[in-house]
Amino acid sequence: MHGLLIVKSLLVRVFLLVHGLICAWRIVDINDNQYCWVILVGLVFLLMETGVVILYRHGREFQTYRKRKMIKF
Repeated sequence: MHGLLIVKSLLVRVFLLVHGLICAWRIVDINDNQYCWVILVGLVFLLMETGVVILYRHGREFQTYRKRKMIKF
């Protein structure tokens, strides 16, 4: 089961990485300004988060929302 979770996690992050690279390339191409490659610095954080999810969490994503039990008075 861990193998499928890891593949799903990697697939999402590969799509995000490719999307970021294509966007940065288009911005540099349109603006003709090589300093726009600095935009890719944000992808470093994506790679760090990928390492955490794959190595420490074995492909399990972080939970961003949990349903809480409603307390009735």
